[in-house]
Amino acid sequence: MSTLAALMVLVACHPDEGRCMKEPVAVFSFDSRSACMAALPGELRKARRLTPVIHADCIPVQADLIAGRTPILQRIEPKRLAALLDETNAPSGVPLLALTARQPVPVPSERY
Repeated sequence: MSTLAALMVLVACHPDEGRCMKEPVAVFSFDSRSACMAALPGELRKARRLTPVIHADCIPVQADLIAGRTPILQRIEPKRLAALLDETNAPSGVPLLALTARQPVPVPSERY
């Protein structure tokens, strides 16, 4: 039975619009999922210095895929992150809709 390694992936999202970047903020490889989960809180703290909304997870992968290779240590540069977050502000071809609570229409006798 093969053991599982893990990849930690951190994704930044725009704090106001709820859209996330297409490119991850950081990707790291670990020998085990437990090592990945242990490092996750520290990496989240570091990433939140760049932007407040970060989603992260440790994704299990076959250990054979990363065995004998240079560990993956990829971080996005802060300037690139700022540019990508600005890119998410660009208007898209899809109209945005907002759901609002229904407001009651006053009956004529309630107007006075």
